[in-house]
This record gives sequence, structure tokens and C-alpha cells, in this order.
Amino acid sequence: MALSLTIEADNLAVIHGTGELTRPEADAIKQQVIAFIQRVGRIRLLIVIEPGFRGIDHFASWEDDHDDEFIQQHLIKMAIVGELKWQESALLFFLHGLLPFSIQYFSAEQENLARAWLSSE
Repeated sequence: MALSLTIEADNLAVIHGTGELTRPEADAIKQQVIAFIQRVGRIRLLIVIEPGFRGIDHFASWEDDHDDEFIQQHLIKMAIVGELKWQESALLFFLHGLLPFSIQYFSAEQENLARAWLSSE
């Protein structure tokens, strides 16, 4: 999988992903997000699931670890943008409803709406 992180204004981290998500790639991106949080404090996170995404590596261990907990404590909101076929899986993967911040899923055509939602109070 190809994961990339970009940092934008207003403490927004944007992760783009394609292919199959593997644990080592996810861990590497988490370290970049943690470094960003350590510089700026609480952040908003936009995850863009690009066309060509095939899912997660089902043989990997995906339990939360200390890094996940640190990131979760510093997120204000998370928006996920992608094809609607990934909505249920993505929300389940991120434990929608069980975390101390809001998560919304937006269709691939609604990235601007997702960005507006992230910037709203």
C-alpha cells in the first residue's frame, strides 16, 4: 500500500492510501502523526481512501497500542473519504462510536464537505 501524510493549515493531517494496508506502513504513518501532534497539540485528521484501495492485511495484528491511544487522545475529529463500499469497514476499523471524538464518513465526491465538517466546531 502507498500511504502518504500531508500537513495542512489549522492542524489538519491528511492521510492518503491506496492498495492494501499493512501494519508496518500504518505504524510508520502513526509515527509521523505523533510527531505532528507533539509539535502542535490537538489535531483534525482526514483519511482519503483512494481508488484502488483493496482493504487491510487480514493476517496482521491490528490491536490498538500505546501509539493509537496517544493519537486518539489528541484528535478533535476524524473524517474518512472514500467509496461507499468501504464505509462500514472503515468505521468498524476505527471503532466509530467508542472513541472520544467524532468520526464521519463521506463519499469520494464529498471531500470538500468533509474538510468543512472538520473545520467546524
